[in-house]
Amino acid sequence: MPDSATGSLARYNNQVSIDDKVAVDNRWGRLHIQRIKGFPRRYEVSAATRARQRGQLLAYVKCPAFNPFNAARFYADEAGSQLLFSVRGRWPFLAKNTYFVRAASGQIIATFDKDLGKSFANANVYLETPGGIAGTGRDTNTAINKARRVVDFSALVDFLFYTGGAREVVAISKGWGKTDPYLVNIPRLPDGKQLDWRVASAVSVFLDLSLNRAQF
Repeated sequence: MPDSATGSLARYNNQVSIDDKVAVDNRWGRLHIQRIKGFPRRYEVSAATRARQRGQLLAYVKCPAFNPFNAARFYADEAGSQLLFSVRGRWPFLAKNTYFVRAASGQIIATFDKDLGKSFANANVYLETPGGIAGTGRDTNTAINKARRVVDFSALVDFLFYTGGAREVVAISKGWGKTDPYLVNIPRLPDGKQLDWRVASAVSVFLDLSLNRAQF
C-alpha cells in the first residue's frame, strides 16, 4: 500500500485539485444494501438503523446486463436520471484489477485494487482515498472464501478493511440468505476521519458482483 493515498491518487485527478474537500455526510455510518433484482443487477442503498434495519433511502443502483467491468451506477432517483457516483474496473474479467469510484463530476473519490492471486486462501483488496484513508480488506472466513473460487455465491460475507495501524476502516457483512442485505459499518477513525459512505457502498456492490462470479 502506498504511504500517501493523497499523493498516489493525484495522477488520476489532474483536472481537480486533490486538496478540494470531498463531500462526506458522516451521518451515514451504517448502511443497509439490498439486492432487489438479480438480472440485470439492481440494488437499493439505505442508511441503517441501530437495529440494523433499513432507514432512509440514499441511492438506487443499476448495473449493465453485460458487465465484465463489474460496473455500477448509483442514482438519486429510481428512473436513473440523476447520477450520484459510479464504480468501474479498469479492465474486464481480471483476477488483479483496479477499480475507480467517481463522483458525478468525474472526480475519483477512491480507488481499490483487487488481488486474487495474492493468496489462494483469501483475496486482498487495497483501498485508498484522496482524503488519506487507506486500508487492506479481506474476508475473515477463509473456508468460505476458498469455496468461492469454484462456486458462485455471496453467502456469509464478513469482509473487513483495516489501516496499517490495525484500525477498522469499514466492515461489510451478509448472512446465509439469498435476500439478506449487506450490512455496512463505517467507524470513525482516531483522527476523526471517516470513509465516505459512497465509497463504502461502491465496494459493497462490487463485492456482491464479484462473489457471484467466483472472482474471489
